[in-house]
Amino acid sequence: MVLLDPFQNIVNVNWTGKRLVAGATDGYAAGVALYSADGTHWKPISGFPGGCMGMASTNGLWVGLSQSNNNINKLVSSDFSTWTGGGSLKADAWSDVNICAGKTDSMDQGIFLVGESGTSASVLSSVDGKSWNSVLTATHAQWNVWFAAKKFFAFRNYKMASSDDQPQKVTVYVSDDGQAWTNVGTIFQVDASVDQPQSPEVFGLAAGNNVIVAIGTTYTSDNEAFFASATSSDGMSWSGEQRITQVDSFGGGTALPSRFNHSGLAFGNKKFQAAFAFGLAADIPYNAIAFTSEMGSGWSQNSTVSSNSRFVASPIAFLPASKGTDGLFCAGIALEASASPTGTASLNTSKNGGWGEVYRATGSAWPSFIGTVDRA
Repeated sequence: MVLLDPFQNIVNVNWTGKRLVAGATDGYAAGVALYSADGTHWKPISGFPGGCMGMASTNGLWVGLSQSNNNINKLVSSDFSTWTGGGSLKADAWSDVNICAGKTDSMDQGIFLVGESGTSASVLSSVDGKSWNSVLTATHAQWNVWFAAKKFFAFRNYKMASSDDQPQKVTVYVSDDGQAWTNVGTIFQVDASVDQPQSPEVFGLAAGNNVIVAIGTTYTSDNEAFFASATSSDGMSWSGEQRITQVDSFGGGTALPSRFNHSGLAFGNKKFQAAFAFGLAADIPYNAIAFTSEMGSGWSQNSTVSSNSRFVASPIAFLPASKGTDGLFCAGIALEASASPTGTASLNTSKNGGWGEVYRATGSAWPSFIGTVDRA
């Protein structure tokens, strides 16, 4: 039995190439790390300290981001059970980090990338998880990194200082090797004169059906928040933003999008699945809504993954198909109708849009098995 404090929140679900990894944290000092080979049966990751904020694998190694005692640390393992330190990570908040790994045909070995956030933040690169080099640096930035379509992507979510008059925007950087980067322009840009509550942000990237899709939040000149997507055929040229839905259209009031790693995007079973988290500005409920699309545009809402929740919808991961069965999407939900020990958290799976629970935590019991459901 793995114990989860009732105020902990599932903050990530990652596919590492061999297994799914999920992590939960209370945002301060405690957390858990879990793994699964099938998306329904979950076990604690042996020897992993603190909450797992993200994990990636290449070169026969796993690198995980661990949140413990208000710090975020990089940990590396060659056997998935013994973890050693790889240094700390800059972050304005416990949710402002992510990690990816990849290898292209021109590379001798794969690399890990992690994105920092802060007044001065970098994208860090490593081949062994221990020695890290800065490959991109910017001020007032939150970096989100992904590997998709045989390319590395770094999105600079711009955090405007009070004295800065530059537009708030997301800048896209692309690399074939994770070392040399090309600035290919901006998406989700908002004029500096708009007094919006949060900056535009890209919080998900995936590739499939010969298209690369990014999802995030953007704002109009009237200060209205929208979930949006942008598409590219090659990663170098991007479409204008395509609004998916207005954020507050589901909340019945002024709603704000959550931080990026409570929402996410994945491709599988010939479709993109996106889950967006949002909530009322000064109160709960928060909600998670799911959409599907074949080409990253013309999105269809397929379900409300959860409602009356406090923190919801971690990044979605996709477990590839095996033995003739469809692959499985997996997302984490933290359901907490009030700040009380009755709060619950769950891991949810979907094949093509119908979501259902496979694990739930109630109070301090994490996880308890709910059961496997055949989902359309």
